[in-house]
Amino acid sequence: MKKIPYSLSDFEVIRRENYMYVDKTSYIEDLEKYNKIAMFFRPRRFGKSLLTTMLDAYYAIDKDSEFDTLFKGLYIYDHPTEKRNSYYILKFNFSGLTLNAGMPLDQQQNTFKEIVIRSIKEFSYRYSLPISLNYDSAPASILGDFMISFKGLGLKNKIYIIIDEYDSFINGLIKGNSNTYKKSLEDGGFIKAFYVEIKKATEQGVVDRFFATGVNPITRYEISDEFNITKDISLKKNFAAISGFTKEETKKVLDECLPESCGEAEKLEILEYIQKHYGGYKFCKDSDETLCNGNLVMYFLDELIEQGIAPDKVMDPNVMHDFSNIESSLELVNTNQKYDFLKELLEEESIKGQLVENYKSLSNSPKNNSIAILFYNGYLTYKDSDKFTSTFVVPNRIIRVYFAEYFSTLVKRKNPSETK
Repeated sequence: MKKIPYSLSDFEVIRRENYMYVDKTSYIEDLEKYNKIAMFFRPRRFGKSLLTTMLDAYYAIDKDSEFDTLFKGLYIYDHPTEKRNSYYILKFNFSGLTLNAGMPLDQQQNTFKEIVIRSIKEFSYRYSLPISLNYDSAPASILGDFMISFKGLGLKNKIYIIIDEYDSFINGLIKGNSNTYKKSLEDGGFIKAFYVEIKKATEQGVVDRFFATGVNPITRYEISDEFNITKDISLKKNFAAISGFTKEETKKVLDECLPESCGEAEKLEILEYIQKHYGGYKFCKDSDETLCNGNLVMYFLDELIEQGIAPDKVMDPNVMHDFSNIESSLELVNTNQKYDFLKELLEEESIKGQLVENYKSLSNSPKNNSIAILFYNGYLTYKDSDKFTSTFVVPNRIIRVYFAEYFSTLVKRKNPSETK
């Protein structure tokens, strides 16, 4: 019986210590064929971090001797690519970085800078490379100097940059002060300048591949004028299930994690419960299947196995969404009509529109921008589509309850006489 990897996103730990792992390694082949510079968006706690640690373990030059240990029994073990264990991995993890709108711009930059410096130092230590830098300059300058120093070493292998939760720090800037947010991303702003240096490094042949995860694509489009080399795989059919669990994958999880005493009828009942409460996500309008939030499935099973009964709190308290960030994002893209938009969605339980794939905060499609905000944050998903429009719905019972409770409060705050 496999152990439940609740709250674990370290691929190596999961593989070494007999935790359940839903095999996503077949997507490595597709990623290599698709584009060297890719970005991937999914709601919070949807398996993005585990995906990045898996890619790290597969591509890192220092993990070559551990390939059998980490990948035996998985798809990629029998179908390795030529790029296996051939890169120096430079990883930036912004998931723990919090900025706020009240911070002076120089303090925001310094907070961002700390992550950049730490990542570069960890890289140098990991690969025992003699890289010495002056850390007194701006984040982009530090990164640029690092790339020059690395290139000067004359190494055969190149860098693969992996960024986890690239937009995490943005939530604090958006919250309450969109001007502060925009200033950090404008020409010459420290965030945009950081990505300009990454683009330069790809053009100079220092960086060969780039993969970034995030929740909200707003930032991507704000920096797209300068960082225009990425392709978004989030809505592509062949990547729809790169994170999250399909029905068949969920069945496999139950087979491998539940006690032998659990019969098939009971497993089927548990499967239906999981799909009703944690499933329903459809990230590609042409996809034939829906997905479950894998982290919430693991939370549920961890509680079920430990307590012997389904948990009273069906939503993991550790992944409760910060609704105020959603409100601030809606304020940014739909300042004048966001309450009308929410009211329509609450009353109709669905909404028609188009998922904007290339929007900026000041575009002239506020309704569609709002749909995108809720879609990427996991509050809406595809139901059906035709050539011109799509219908979006709340994906499952858990989101429906929390969504209705919070957004009803927002609508009542604006129009107290129209709601009860």
